[in-house]
Amino acid sequence: MNVAEFYSPVSFLRILLKVNRNHPFTVIQMKKSDFKDFQSSSKMLRFSEVPYTKVFQLKFSKCSLHIIEYKNSHAESDFRSAMIGQTRRTRKQNTDGKFPIEVNTSVPPAIRIVSSRKQKTEKELPKNKLQDLKSMLTLMPLLDREYYRTIGVKN
Repeated sequence: MNVAEFYSPVSFLRILLKVNRNHPFTVIQMKKSDFKDFQSSSKMLRFSEVPYTKVFQLKFSKCSLHIIEYKNSHAESDFRSAMIGQTRRTRKQNTDGKFPIEVNTSVPPAIRIVSSRKQKTEKELPKNKLQDLKSMLTLMPLLDREYYRTIGVKN
């Protein structure tokens, strides 16, 4: 593959299928739903609770995903805990039922990884990139030229 030239995803797949015929690659075409948006999920957590620049060791647990344990040096014998779950304000009534009290409660976040963010509008290629592609069309194999014509790059 070091010497192969490819101009489009179509030719890249074609090259991958030809590489190492004794032990061929398995080419899996990914769908939009295969891409995950970890950034949106991480915004639901408070990672500022852990001093990552000073941490020597981290400990995670499946049963409590919203708690991170850490050590600031290898000499420490016990882990420190930090709750990275969101805190919510809830209202509770006094014993006499007259005055509501606001209480901060730590709530484990609903940790879920969502599919990739949907683009609000389809982005267009910058003019200089579009001109570069147009100038390369004559050098490309026919299949690649057809691919670029289907996505709107015309001579």
